[in-house]
Amino acid sequence: MNYESVENPDRPKREDWQAALQHVERLVDALGKRVDPGIKETVAALNCMGLATDGSCEGHMHNQSKAPWVDFALIPESLRLEIRSVRKALGNGETSPRLDALVREAKLKLWAGETHIIDLLDEFYKQKNGSAERRLIIDFFPDSARLVSQGARLQDLYPPDIQMKKLRAYQEEMAEFTVFLKARFFMKELN
Repeated sequence: MNYESVENPDRPKREDWQAALQHVERLVDALGKRVDPGIKETVAALNCMGLATDGSCEGHMHNQSKAPWVDFALIPESLRLEIRSVRKALGNGETSPRLDALVREAKLKLWAGETHIIDLLDEFYKQKNGSAERRLIIDFFPDSARLVSQGARLQDLYPPDIQMKKLRAYQEEMAEFTVFLKARFFMKELN
């Protein structure tokens, strides 16, 4: 689901925060599942920072993702649909000035979102030291991005007891980032 910042200059930040949490409570994925409890505040905080999300997981031992992650919808759905429609009308492999302009707009939105996420991570890690494996990074894809712990890809190399220990460490890192995001969001009210 595409979701822009809930920030409203006419109401206090606490109300914006509550609106973001309520929105996350209502989210349901394609399988009918709600947002995992351990990642809800992260999703709400990212939304409050103006970053649209379209998937998340708190991390589980019983599935492929043994680390928490959040996917970003950096290109608005309306723009994606318009690009798809123009491509379909043009035919296979054809291009046009309109399509070129839409693709350029999508790339700019993608880059702006990616830059915003990177800036937040840079700010977070200026005040924090720790293991590079635990560190949150951005995995970039052609039209989206994912926030995940750097060591997540290595989880399947370890025995289950080590995987569990690392999963907890990755979850703690995401929780600390969430605290940072919330503090930064509420701090904007003081400026």
